[in-house]
Amino acid sequence: MIKAALIGVSSYGRVHLRMIDHMVAKGELELVAATVINQEEEAELCAKLKAGGCELFRDYEEMLAAWKGRLDLCMIPTPIFLHEEMTMAALEAEANVLIEKPLAPETEACRRIIERAKAADRFVAVGFQKMHCPVTRQVKRDLAAGVLGELREIRGITLWPRGVHYFSRNAWAGRVSVGDSLVLDSPVSNAAAHFLHLMLYWAGGSTDSVASIVSSLRAETFRANDIENFDTASLRGETEAGVPVTFIASHASRETVNPTIRIVGTKGEIEWIKDEAAYYRIDGEPERRYDLTGDEEEVRAMIEAIARRIAGEDAELCEPVHALPHAEVVEALYRGFEPQSIAESFVEEVESDGGVFRVVKGLEDIAVNAFERGVLFSEVGAPWGGVKVAPLRK
Repeated sequence: MIKAALIGVSSYGRVHLRMIDHMVAKGELELVAATVINQEEEAELCAKLKAGGCELFRDYEEMLAAWKGRLDLCMIPTPIFLHEEMTMAALEAEANVLIEKPLAPETEACRRIIERAKAADRFVAVGFQKMHCPVTRQVKRDLAAGVLGELREIRGITLWPRGVHYFSRNAWAGRVSVGDSLVLDSPVSNAAAHFLHLMLYWAGGSTDSVASIVSSLRAETFRANDIENFDTASLRGETEAGVPVTFIASHASRETVNPTIRIVGTKGEIEWIKDEAAYYRIDGEPERRYDLTGDEEEVRAMIEAIARRIAGEDAELCEPVHALPHAEVVEALYRGFEPQSIAESFVEEVESDGGVFRVVKGLEDIAVNAFERGVLFSEVGAPWGGVKVAPLRK
């Protein structure tokens, strides 16, 4: 029986609680401890947890000290700027770790986690749960087997409108830093991070590798909302093997463009569209489809893989080394490209049942055009996207 602890039960903590409930129902996991700093707000849930035998704490360090050496797993669905310190503390308590994505805002923090996990002889799983989908692994195997021939290009787009409330929901949304701690919250690092990470994974040369594009990265980052970081970005780089990777993402569109990834090879292409379809077209052959899974199935597959690893079985996880190339891109965007505020003449405020949204006029057409051509916003004539920005931060 896996003995697990949880740091945080609100917000994304609810997803971790569903994973826990799934494993409890299977008789494979017991939630023995949880840190809940807002116990008054979560009184009903706290009562339920205590009734199930879970010991509650208000401080995660106190929890880890009390349970040191007795935990198999510590689950950490907390704000980005707390990821490193909480992961290190859980490893010090001799627990394996499930940490939410992104692993950390800076690559050096990621490397410190890698070294600490190795020294502790424990694993750290990163919550890029789409790596645990059967279709994700099948696409990777097909690419490695040469189904598409030589890999020529990977392009991705995600337009997910987010209202003004999204950026005021907590103290770190859209922020570059909180106090002395980097956050680097953006669609690239947070909501759309899964899809950039998928692209880098599929671009990796071997079945277990994730490609890096940071050495050749070009990017344009913008904000339509009143935030520190950016809500809209186009970026392009090449893998070590010279494969171009282009990613378009925004929270400032009027319409949704579901996360889409297109993998182009010399023999055909694979297209993956979240919650809709995944298929490949090989020149001269009938279209073939992959079976998709939903978000809930993905997180269940992830926690089940973690359980197998704890039991000493072989299990494919997204570990820090696999999350590092994504963190490289996030940090490079911060170090090298200053976000530009989009002029008010290109922005309008619209209201819906979901609240007030600040949207960039014509963004959908520009973004889709950039995706189809595999270029940056300025290269398709975006009137707000032509500013050349030199690296600013060291």
